[in-house]
Amino acid sequence: MAELWDPHPQYEFTAFGRQLHLLLERDSSFVAPDLQVTHVWHNYTTREHPGLKPDGCFYRGRVKGDLQSTVAVNLCHGMVSVCQPLPRHGECLSTSATA
Repeated sequence: MAELWDPHPQYEFTAFGRQLHLLLERDSSFVAPDLQVTHVWHNYTTREHPGLKPDGCFYRGRVKGDLQSTVAVNLCHGMVSVCQPLPRHGECLSTSATA
């Protein structure tokens, strides 16, 4: 299991012309235990990666001030995330960033 460095991390950044503040808590319940990721490149052979183990890297939360938002992130190798669309804005924040 990964070392728990912060049980409730928060991130602030600007996207879509807005300042967003993520409120997170550690939660791996949304990750299937046998999940496997396969990357397919148009000029490479398929590369399969072993399953992502829910080892303390996964967090769930929301955007501060927007109770309808949902955010799920993997923080082990930078921030990789998905979110439920923000209805007032008609777009979804989807981030992939590394430190």
